[in-house]
Amino acid sequence: MAILAPSRPRQPYPVHAPIRHPLLPFLLLAGILCAATTSVSAAPPSPRLIAYWGQDKAASLYAPSSGLTEPSLTDLCTNAPGVTHVHLASLRDFTSLGNLPAIDFSTHCTWPTDAAVDAWRSGPQPTSGFALLRCPAVADGITVCQRAGKKVYLTISPMTSLPASQAATAAQNVWNLFFGGTHSLRPFGSSVSLDGIDLAMRTNDYDGYPAFVMALKQLAAAANYPLGVTVSPRCDFPDAMIGPTYPGRLLTNTSSEPLVDTINYFATSSQSCSAGSPTAFASTLAQWTTLYKYHRQVTLRHVPRSRRRVRGLL
Repeated sequence: MAILAPSRPRQPYPVHAPIRHPLLPFLLLAGILCAATTSVSAAPPSPRLIAYWGQDKAASLYAPSSGLTEPSLTDLCTNAPGVTHVHLASLRDFTSLGNLPAIDFSTHCTWPTDAAVDAWRSGPQPTSGFALLRCPAVADGITVCQRAGKKVYLTISPMTSLPASQAATAAQNVWNLFFGGTHSLRPFGSSVSLDGIDLAMRTNDYDGYPAFVMALKQLAAAANYPLGVTVSPRCDFPDAMIGPTYPGRLLTNTSSEPLVDTINYFATSSQSCSAGSPTAFASTLAQWTTLYKYHRQVTLRHVPRSRRRVRGLL
């Protein structure tokens, strides 16, 4: 498949040409370096290669033996030494059955309990159509990834809204289920905890997210837990849901400590930022990279799964 190869920079924000990689038959996200927060003249951090995993859309079309479906997380982290971060996709609802978050990892998970199945069948079903699941195979893969030195993040891309009044509760639930808290229904078990979150907001709701991130970071700080926070805005600048410029967004933060560590610039088909329009793309990318003073990295994504899908994508 096509990825962007990490290499030593020759320019402040180089964009590398895609290459073929036979070991990763799924979407990869390429992290391209940018300036550090401490100084404009400081050496840029090492390039990131981010694997976006968990949405096996080919599972309904091909047999596992075909080699065309998504490999297990264990296989990914065993056979892709260049990958530095894995983003698990995704959390789809903050208040599903039992007012707990819901996740969607395609065919990689099962129901946590018989009671959960009964609750789903008896209704009412959650608006999002998703529920909290049990994912032992994913948990094994997370352990393999982390032992290999890779950071594993939870992508949060809800289909439902998050009012500011529910942000603290949502943060506590996410903390208890995926990070340093405790809960009997942790999808990956009590011994596996993730390294951070990636916010990929695609609804028209932004109200509760600054409060959610702030509450989650406070829980992590109280436990001395190193929690990473990234956002994945669309490439249009500014992003309507994430900012900056617009008030009340994650990137329009007036506190001394930024809420977000890394921005994953989502290069998609848009006249204002598509790679198919070089001038517009360069202009928009320059706007995003000016945020280096406030964030540790700005990265580029997406890489197409196949060359037939290159149009409009990086």
